[in-house]
Amino acid sequence: MAKTVEELEKIILDQQRRIERMEAVNAIQNVLSKYAAYHVASEQEMTAELYCHHTPGTRLVFNGDIYDEWNGVVNHFINRMKNAEEDLSGRLYLHDMVSPLIEVADDCKSADCMFSSHGCETGWNPDGSLKACWAFNRYHFVFVKEDGEWRIWRQEMHQILNTPYEGKGWVEEPCYDIIGNAPKELQEQTAAHPELGPNRKTKKPYLALSTETPECDAHNLIPVPPLPYKVTDPEKFRDEDDLDWKW
Repeated sequence: MAKTVEELEKIILDQQRRIERMEAVNAIQNVLSKYAAYHVASEQEMTAELYCHHTPGTRLVFNGDIYDEWNGVVNHFINRMKNAEEDLSGRLYLHDMVSPLIEVADDCKSADCMFSSHGCETGWNPDGSLKACWAFNRYHFVFVKEDGEWRIWRQEMHQILNTPYEGKGWVEEPCYDIIGNAPKELQEQTAAHPELGPNRKTKKPYLALSTETPECDAHNLIPVPPLPYKVTDPEKFRDEDDLDWKW
């Protein structure tokens, strides 16, 4: 039986939406590939450009440290990270994005995503020499369309492990304290400018792998893998750590 014009129009519209969502998945993967490349090169201004500039509720969370809105993006990447990575001699910070799980809303106005990251960090030994570490993290991202481009609106980084390269691995030292063992002058510089640090902390701490307890975000399925959804509603992403904002 031949289909009516209305039925054919519905099929075409559905196919167009499917194609748009597939294109969105590709665009989002490209953004995060840029994120990984810019990060290892310490191109902080270029990294910041991947985030929303004026969409209310923009938020970054790194191991429980919260940076709010575009000003928080600038503080973290351009003011804080750029200074901390001024001299990269012998240092490498590599966080490639793998295992993409991207759920684009049916209306193609937002996307809920989870990525894993396998890479390495560079810390310091107590004597000031550099220390190589393996780093494994999991990321939760929410993307929205801003000015016609897919940009990062929400980001959460959950550390799984950060174990010394020359050590015995995560069973003995799963999370080396890179910040606590940073050179004194770098710690003093950070302490002297608290306005450039995180705005606040999450109400529930982010838990990395530990030798003392089985409780950690990876074991507790945090972040939760996103599920398909139809309509972009900012309330879907609001949580106990949110400030008062409206789209």
